[in-house]
Amino acid sequence: AVVGEAMKTDMGFSDAQLGLLHSVLLITLIFVIFPGAVINDTWNRRKFIALGGLLWSAAMTATAMAGSFLSLCLARILASSNEGSTGSGGTAWLSQHYPAERRSRVLGIFQMGAPLGMALGTLLGGAVLSLTGNWRYCFIIFIIPAIVLAVTVFRLPDNQLPAGRKYLSGIPALLRKRTLVITACAGGFFCIIKYAWQAWLPVLLMRT
Repeated sequence: AVVGEAMKTDMGFSDAQLGLLHSVLLITLIFVIFPGAVINDTWNRRKFIALGGLLWSAAMTATAMAGSFLSLCLARILASSNEGSTGSGGTAWLSQHYPAERRSRVLGIFQMGAPLGMALGTLLGGAVLSLTGNWRYCFIIFIIPAIVLAVTVFRLPDNQLPAGRKYLSGIPALLRKRTLVITACAGGFFCIIKYAWQAWLPVLLMRT
């Protein structure tokens, strides 16, 4: 978001194209987040989350090297594939790793990672853009940390339990839980508001 105006000027995008670059992340999440949760439970979440980190690093590389609107959209789709894998797997991993009396605090700290990461990314991105004048460097600086963290995750302890043969048959029962469905819808609408605000507020401030 903090490099949106510079990116638009450099590549000649319209406001609609700039908005779509943000929207494509959420649109992709709709299709990948549920399969990502299933893969986390039925395969190896440690490997899957580590792979997601590497994919995210590849997405940052592709974004920095993009030469067209289409290539930027494809890079955003690749970044979304990571977001569709880490949240559910990380929550399940921590829930299983920590006892019930510590779980809420641990998960609360874990869930703070995304907004704090957004804030840090905005500050660092703004600083790099101010120093270099090139929006592409703002994505390059995150490539190495993502690879390091992916390797670290792969080496962490995890006592993942097998999903069991009846795992998939239990999914319809979950979807019949009204509280779960309403909470999921509320979370989705919150993300739409959050991403719209995050996408356009820095641009608005720069233009005024």
